[in-house]
Amino acid sequence: MDGQIDNENHTESGVDRGVDRENIGAGAGVDNDSGNGAFNGSGGRTRPERLPFTFGSILTDGFSCFKDNIRSLLLLILAVTLPMALIQVFMIDRNFDYSGTVNTFMELYTADAASGAESEISGVAWKIMLYLGISALISSVSLITEAGAIILVGRKHGWIRMTGESVTEPLSDREQPGFSALFELAFRSFPKLWLTMFFVRFSVFMGFMLCFIPGVLLYYVFQFSAFSVVFCGLWGRKAGFVSSLATRVYPKPSLICALTFFAVSEVLLGLAISALASLAVQLGLGAVAAGIISVVLRCAQQLLSLMFTMMAATLFAQMLPKLSPIIESSGVRGGRK
Repeated sequence: MDGQIDNENHTESGVDRGVDRENIGAGAGVDNDSGNGAFNGSGGRTRPERLPFTFGSILTDGFSCFKDNIRSLLLLILAVTLPMALIQVFMIDRNFDYSGTVNTFMELYTADAASGAESEISGVAWKIMLYLGISALISSVSLITEAGAIILVGRKHGWIRMTGESVTEPLSDREQPGFSALFELAFRSFPKLWLTMFFVRFSVFMGFMLCFIPGVLLYYVFQFSAFSVVFCGLWGRKAGFVSSLATRVYPKPSLICALTFFAVSEVLLGLAISALASLAVQLGLGAVAAGIISVVLRCAQQLLSLMFTMMAATLFAQMLPKLSPIIESSGVRGGRK
């Protein structure tokens, strides 16, 4: 991504078909009229001005989309992430001492075998698994906010068309949806996105469990699956196919995106938020005050994570013009016309 990458060597017949396709099950459509294509005043097609396909331009454009839509993103977080964080902190965490339970499990596991110890270890292990499962389920609801962020990027780059919008309407005239419309689109995309991400994360987890290298490769291959759901209307292994296609056609940008997103969003951001939450406890604050700080930090983490998601979605939007003809010729859409 450091240099200029050819993003135009696709046939006009493969992309400029003017096909109105169903997308994300929400009444929106994918505008595949050359990706960022625009039309002149007489309805004729004009070649779009694409962003330079460089690391800096992708980050700049993604951050610009994040900044321009900060109000809608904050409302999404208040409507989705905040209630889930309150439930997690004040209902789940408050009634389950995760650290203490893990310490108990390790003590029992490393102690000498005694009568009945196996059943006690099993009981503690099930408690930990139940806690992690419930926490993961609550956390997964925040996929609604991620879908909303991806939709905003898709609208900006012309890949998502609202119901009633003309195929020949200039992209510059297409406004971003208001909060109500955005939430509806994101909520309707949630089932497909949830199932797809469950498939992706389970595959990556099993890859790490079997051997470290397969897990890394699966994480790299499936990194664009969520964007495939929202932009292309595909889900499950079909979304995984489009993601793997993007990594094969654009290996260098995909590798940089995977390393950057994982290092910053998944690792550094998570460690920073955890450190701040631990600091609140160490300062001797009350349970309620520490809980409120934890909720605020969770919401802040989600907001910052959306910024990186929008940057990655911008990269995928720039890849789609070249990927669209391959997707159509592969028949992954099931032959829909």
